[in-house]
Amino acid sequence: MNHTVPVALYCWLAHRGSFRDAVESAVCLGGDTDTVAAIVGALAGSELGPDAIPPAWIEGLAEWPATISWLRRLADALQKSLEAQQPASVPSLNPVGLLARNLLFIPVVFAHGLRRLAPPY
Repeated sequence: MNHTVPVALYCWLAHRGSFRDAVESAVCLGGDTDTVAAIVGALAGSELGPDAIPPAWIEGLAEWPATISWLRRLADALQKSLEAQQPASVPSLNPVGLLARNLLFIPVVFAHGLRRLAPPY
């Protein structure tokens, strides 16, 4: 955290007004790029709005069963809950789809973890 937050703030402030440049600068720094880029994306997105995200990045998302349309419904529900100052009603995901996806990823996660135990570290 001592390095992550200052670096994320720097990337965001150095590229204000450009979602792409801010996030790409965070990724190009190396290190814990996924965390830093996520923070920069959140800061830039909160300032610039969802239209600032490059369309190719949105079209390239593959997080089934949390599809792009589901993410948009979630954002709308969160916005409405903020305006009404009430808890959000989160749109449901297909539980069978979630189970299937998770069962497919369990071997990948274990294989990755076991591979990291083997030389060369």
